[in-house]
Amino acid sequence: MRASDLVLLACLLTAGCVRPCKDGTLFVDVNLGAASGSDSVQVRVSDAGAAQLPTVFHRAPGGAHESIEVDFSRYPRGESITIDVLATGGGMTLGQGEATVVPSDACERVAVDVAAAPSGSDGYTQEVLVDAPLVYLRLGEATPSMPAKDDSGNGIDGVYQANDVLGTTGIPGTPFDTAATLTDDGTSIAVTDPRLDFVGTAPFSLEAWIAPTALDDVYHYVFNLTAQNADGKQSYGMVIDAKVGVFLERWISVNKVQDHLQALGAPPAVGSFTHVVGTYDGAQLAMYVNGALDATQADARSSLPKSMTLFIGAQTTNTRGFAGAVDEVAVYDHALAPDRVAAHYRQGIKQ
Repeated sequence: MRASDLVLLACLLTAGCVRPCKDGTLFVDVNLGAASGSDSVQVRVSDAGAAQLPTVFHRAPGGAHESIEVDFSRYPRGESITIDVLATGGGMTLGQGEATVVPSDACERVAVDVAAAPSGSDGYTQEVLVDAPLVYLRLGEATPSMPAKDDSGNGIDGVYQANDVLGTTGIPGTPFDTAATLTDDGTSIAVTDPRLDFVGTAPFSLEAWIAPTALDDVYHYVFNLTAQNADGKQSYGMVIDAKVGVFLERWISVNKVQDHLQALGAPPAVGSFTHVVGTYDGAQLAMYVNGALDATQADARSSLPKSMTLFIGAQTTNTRGFAGAVDEVAVYDHALAPDRVAAHYRQGIKQ
């Protein structure tokens, strides 16, 4: 072994080691702190426009300090970029850290202190799983030919359409996961299971993070499950519209008489993620926007059987589509409490 190799090996095994830095290279000097028992450290770099750029994976030798080398040449000069660090052990998140740096042609170093995650936590995902979703689609697949995996444990996977675009940057609270981008010309995700037909006054909640590319005066569906039977239209869903905003709705028809109630919330932002949650507790519709209750509507009507297929991003396969990014979609067979909605939002924006 060469003397230089021995020096490098000694450096890597020594806490606080600072590796040599060459032009065009970024070194992320990670202080694992309370997460020093990690078996893996991941680094993701994203630019100010939140464009997904390659993630660098690095397996840690188990020390308290890591110096991770990243090829800086692929990143734009003069623009601030974000460095996210995730430390994991045994499949769970042990800690996370974040820093920013402005690339140049010189060598750059950035120090990231990893703060320990709460015991048993894996960030936003764990926050959602605490509330036992019926369906939980993270939408982080590589291609639409893959199923949209249900991470709830209930095995209710979704089906992408061929034109769905995957790999979009997701919400801040999940820096190592991605989102799906849909258009209003027929892209959507379909989830089919009889447990999704909430009959009578059965409670439910719909949750998603959405970043619409535009808003207009046409209703565009974030969620919809609908059916036409002898009595008329039966459905529930979440809709966005430039004038009305975002709202949770239930359509119930009896003897061909349609009855439509909505809980109306403020319009979501265009071009950035908004957290939207609609709940029904058997007596009241509620609409939450960015963790806060925006509206309620009394509704004790009993729903007739409808359908088993819930569309995400469209009214049906090719109608009234939502255009924009969708992330961290969840459906619950109970009404989320206000404090739990707020907790999801805070975790999602890294507060």
